[in-house]
Amino acid sequence: MSASLTLSLRQPGKPITAVNTSGDGRYVIDAEKQWRLDGPSDAVALAREQLDPFVELIAPTTLLLSFGNSVGVFEVPGLGSLVVRSGKWSDSDFDAMLADVVRIASGLPFSAGSRAPLPFERSVPATDDVLYHAFVYLRFILSATAPFEDRLPAALAAIAAEPHRLMIRNHRSVPFEAATDIDVHGLLALATARDLMAAPGLDHPLALALDGHLPRRHQDPVVHFTLDTAENRFVKAFLRRAVELVGRMRLAAGKIAAPYSSRIRLDCDAMTGQLEGAVRHSMWREVGGMTHVPMSSTVLQGRRGYRDVFRHSARLTLATRNLPLSTRDTRKLLEAKDIALLYELWCCFVVAEAITRQLGRPRRADSTETTATEKHIARGFSVAWSGGVELHYNAAFSHSRKAPWHSYSVPLRPDLVLKTPDGALHLFDAKFRLVRFFAEAKSDEEELEATDEEERRGTFKRADLYKMHTYLDAIPAARAVRILYPGDKSQFYLRPPATGDAASGAARGVGATPLVPGKFKELDLVLADLLKGNG
Repeated sequence: MSASLTLSLRQPGKPITAVNTSGDGRYVIDAEKQWRLDGPSDAVALAREQLDPFVELIAPTTLLLSFGNSVGVFEVPGLGSLVVRSGKWSDSDFDAMLADVVRIASGLPFSAGSRAPLPFERSVPATDDVLYHAFVYLRFILSATAPFEDRLPAALAAIAAEPHRLMIRNHRSVPFEAATDIDVHGLLALATARDLMAAPGLDHPLALALDGHLPRRHQDPVVHFTLDTAENRFVKAFLRRAVELVGRMRLAAGKIAAPYSSRIRLDCDAMTGQLEGAVRHSMWREVGGMTHVPMSSTVLQGRRGYRDVFRHSARLTLATRNLPLSTRDTRKLLEAKDIALLYELWCCFVVAEAITRQLGRPRRADSTETTATEKHIARGFSVAWSGGVELHYNAAFSHSRKAPWHSYSVPLRPDLVLKTPDGALHLFDAKFRLVRFFAEAKSDEEELEATDEEERRGTFKRADLYKMHTYLDAIPAARAVRILYPGDKSQFYLRPPATGDAASGAARGVGATPLVPGKFKELDLVLADLLKGNG
């Protein structure tokens, strides 16, 4: 590692603190903090080019680094690798959440007209947004951070170790004395044989049955096994599709600014290396091109390795049509690894899955498209269950819309809206940065002083909490508003009932529910109450 650049932590009002490394050129840093990079002007200029837009040049020899919501690894010439984390969340958590989104989305019953499905015959997506969606999923299943059951290399290794073979039975004409076996086809040939030779005095049952004759030639059965099966053709086509997808992404990276382009090229290099080993396996030399998808094949649906590739193929296709993301947002996920944006989307799909656990499979999922006349990018979709329960992502409320999407004041767009059969709306906002929803116990005066200080520093997280009250006040149909956040404590503040509330049993208020990967108990409890009408 070159020593031409040094990295240090810069915090307002505090001295600069040197960062310790393990000596392997990897610096693990917190995305929320501000970092200072010092060195010769030429080295700083090169680092600035590589890290734009996360840097600010404050002197020819000094850069300030602010990564915001981005996580992942950044290669900095003259320094080494910057491993950027957000609190305890790293790029492995990012990939795991992204896989959850694709997995849940692939199981939702999206309406046929909501988005045009990607035909399998088109091996590589044609548009950038589709390309990005597919690439992020392929990158995950090729990574070591994926659960073992989701790793594509493991599935391909299982196929190579025990490939599906098809037994082919043919017949060859041989002199009768060279025959080794007989089957139904051979018996039929004997019964209808015209080319017989005399076999006088031969005490053989067959000669006796044929009046002292034997056939000159015999149709000997020959059995061999082939790898050229419909299932292997499917896997071969999937590999070709994956390689072409990575190739197109490598070309697209040339249009992307640094440091994203270099990160994507590194991803492409690693993915290509993994795929090439599988593509070059000798078994594919015997396998032809795919002519149809064997959807009813029990091998594709149940055999180890094959069923995994079949599942990945379906998810890869669905990832190009079912994710309610614009190209801009998809690029923020792929290039910047914006973990706050992904947390919002992940919360949506996890809530949909939690409702499914309680109500069963949804009856419909509708995704929207952007049109030339829309003012806002269409990011949202809705999921509906039997009985009138609906979940809406990024639903818009405004003064001009009718109930229940009416806001009597300013336009609002909460992250999630759960509509129950009684017409009530329960709103959720995902706040990744709000790690601590509950402050330490303070007096009212101390709370107000802390709020003033946050406003002055530009870190006014309490504004996220106050926005819940805005939702509750401005949207007449809103019954309760909760923040979903990566914490560990649940709380709900019940608002004193207004006229009519007591009779309807409505529970109004604001609160917060913790939600992190693998821990859904609190969410399940909240949704159980909401779906029962208990607030």
